[in-house]
Amino acid sequence: MIFEQMGVVRVLPERLADVVTGLAGSGPAFCFLFLEALSDGAVQAGLPRDVAHEFAASMVHGAAALAKETKTHPGVLKDAVCSPAGTTIAGVRALEDAGFRAAVMGAVTTAAARSEELRLKGPSAEELAAKVEKAKAKQAAAAGGGEAGEKEQ
Repeated sequence: MIFEQMGVVRVLPERLADVVTGLAGSGPAFCFLFLEALSDGAVQAGLPRDVAHEFAASMVHGAAALAKETKTHPGVLKDAVCSPAGTTIAGVRALEDAGFRAAVMGAVTTAAARSEELRLKGPSAEELAAKVEKAKAKQAAAAGGGEAGEKEQ
């Protein structure tokens, strides 16, 4: 299946489409923001920008791969990295004190709510089909000299 090349493919009830949009559609931006923040923190602590980005991107990739491959709950994986009174648990505490978990959960639910809002207020299927046909006509006109596109407008 062509979509499997881009990631996970699942058939879900239609009522979950907005939640999937909030998570899988908007989630990459949330990950990039987290990745940027990790890099910025490392730069602030003294690493050169290129090294910080490389380390942060590799770490995020590895952590995600481990979670996906093992199917282990993320909380269990987090706990496995946290040593008593260590550096990681201190950083986790700083994230929790700053509301990290609530902010991420809020980002997903807010994006899902916005998806629902756009879906309910958006154009009808007929309006979308008309826009697609108009765009196709413009492309055909641009490729073939222009008259067909002028008639469609």
